[in-house]
Amino acid sequence: MEKRQNISESDLVNRLRDLPLKEVPDDLTDRVMNCIIIKQPGLLKRLWNSFNKTIIVPVRPSYAFCLLFLLLGSFLIGRGSIQLPAEHSDTLPPASMFQAETAQAAYLIGRGLLAAERSDKGLAMLQRAAAFEPGNPEYAYWEGIGYWMNGNRQQERSSYIRGLTAEPESIPLLVNLGHNYLSENKFQQALETYQSVLELSPAEPVAWYNSALIYRQLNQVERETSAWKAYLESNRTGKKAFRAVERLNEYGDFSYRPYRVGARKLILSPVKFFNESSSAHARKMELVPLTKVILANSELKLNVVVFLENEKALARKRALEIKRMIIEIGGPEIGDRIALSWFDSPEIVRTMGSTEIDLDESLLLFSSFIKNRNEEVAI
Repeated sequence: MEKRQNISESDLVNRLRDLPLKEVPDDLTDRVMNCIIIKQPGLLKRLWNSFNKTIIVPVRPSYAFCLLFLLLGSFLIGRGSIQLPAEHSDTLPPASMFQAETAQAAYLIGRGLLAAERSDKGLAMLQRAAAFEPGNPEYAYWEGIGYWMNGNRQQERSSYIRGLTAEPESIPLLVNLGHNYLSENKFQQALETYQSVLELSPAEPVAWYNSALIYRQLNQVERETSAWKAYLESNRTGKKAFRAVERLNEYGDFSYRPYRVGARKLILSPVKFFNESSSAHARKMELVPLTKVILANSELKLNVVVFLENEKALARKRALEIKRMIIEIGGPEIGDRIALSWFDSPEIVRTMGSTEIDLDESLLLFSSFIKNRNEEVAI
């Protein structure tokens, strides 16, 4: 066996450098390209690839929604037609650009046109659907929407009232009818309509919120504050909720208060922790959003301060209860990040009108960040 000679890397580089230079053959490029030419697929394969290719078509959402309704309407047109009753034949609007021969086809096309911001033609089709079936509450509702989009408040209201004749307990029709009255400053009719909504759905947020706005216009403060609190009972997020709290606090009512914890702003009801009639479950549920914020940031420390006038021992008890419930929700490891304070003197707050108020029962919450224990502090 031939013995392999050990050559260092530097020797190899020097030997390669000393090799004589040679001219590049003229046909070298052609020879290399002939070796790597990719074989073209056959005709059938190319046709299959063409049909199987994914096609991406950019479509605006509103027009896609319209297209969907138009396709559904066209499908229904092909399934048959319904003869229009004689007593409604003179109420039909022009068929516009579509010849819808059934109520449902006209309805679907009309909604599609509204979604595509073609409110005039959409209204014409919805009128056609309502003329086919004047007792259909859904057609009446969307016909009213069409009138609203075209700025015709009187006809909008007539559509809702016609729909309610067929279905008196329709919440969407009642809500929109209340909006219609409110838009024309018909406050009493709007209040009565919203009250009908609340009788059917006691937690309906828009009915409570708009009722509070009306009471504010009528300078009925007690009813206004009651409506704000009813709204906040189930709605604690968004601009409307914070506006409702602001209105309450303006009147010196701090049954709901905003608290900033870390980067979040929360709405809580302190009275639930002082009211003996509040159940343990209700108190704990009040603390769930707060606990989630603390758990989301391990560097966050919560400070809980309870004020009860001339009741320092009870204030301490309430503070400890709040900490215990937070630990039950978030786990024992969260307990080290909750600091407590309690006082027997009232909290003094200032309203928007610069009036000072002593709160004999109140809860304060504020947060701070835990310093890194390993961080060196400069002297």
